[in-house]
Amino acid sequence: MKLYLTLFSFLIIANTLTAQKKCADNQATNYNINASCQYKKTKKRFKRTTKLDEQVNETSGLFVWNNGVWTINDSGGEPALYKTSPETGKVTQIVSISNAVNIDWEELSHDDNHIYIGDMGNNRGYRKDLSIYTVKKSDINISIDSQSVIAQKLTFYYPEQKDFNHKKIHHFDCEGFFYYKNQFHLFTKNRDNAKTYHYTVPNEVGNHAAKLQDSLDVRGQITAADIQDGHVVLLGYTPGKLFMWILWDYEGEDFFTGNRRRIELGRFFWRGQMEGICFTNALNGYISAEGTPIKKQHLRRFSIEKWVRTNLK
Repeated sequence: MKLYLTLFSFLIIANTLTAQKKCADNQATNYNINASCQYKKTKKRFKRTTKLDEQVNETSGLFVWNNGVWTINDSGGEPALYKTSPETGKVTQIVSISNAVNIDWEELSHDDNHIYIGDMGNNRGYRKDLSIYTVKKSDINISIDSQSVIAQKLTFYYPEQKDFNHKKIHHFDCEGFFYYKNQFHLFTKNRDNAKTYHYTVPNEVGNHAAKLQDSLDVRGQITAADIQDGHVVLLGYTPGKLFMWILWDYEGEDFFTGNRRRIELGRFFWRGQMEGICFTNALNGYISAEGTPIKKQHLRRFSIEKWVRTNLK
């Protein structure tokens, strides 16, 4: 019986090894081996390109549309979308959301017809009103400087959360999400185990239980996320340092199952708290940083081309 179990276990392990995806990235230290790709420590300093207007000194989400970079302010700011010029950083249009309150707006996403605003910041873990607002792009008059629109709202909660007392350490904060295939994909910001948890919420009016999909040890706290043409970027920080994860070559919507590469972006103190990221195409985009006494709020351009080139057609 013991021999049979031993042989059975061996066959399971052998089949698992055979089924493992071979690392196909020739930049990896374990290229052409049946295992997840591993990389040497990678550093990159994306240069600041544009100082942003004082009106968006707490920029906390980004997307590009209608020849502008759109952003929002963090908690306590006006419930408004700000269109900024990528060349000058000046605010060129303000769209107020008349039926919304900015409790802790943290992230933006969009598709061809809608803009999505994530009011999901939950620093102390006590909130029971986590929300996503949807604004129709067709309601925005692109020819006027300032206007007001009405948004649709859905709410969600984390089924795993049972304690809503004020706490500094918990798993139920989120500052990064994006819209993809009729779902919102949330990436939590955790203060104890340095992991991010991937949740999904359906794009439907109502109060939804966020569905836990997976987790990844990102060795820090995630502040922003975006997706474009199969490439996912997660922005975050550890005490004193900034980083970005690139995820690609994954299966379906299992973003943590493919290649994963971490890029060290430099020291937090000198570059400001980076809370917004968005693609402009499959390989390039913008990062925004809040204003500090050392660095004013600003945009940086980023490119992931050199790290995902094995995935290019």
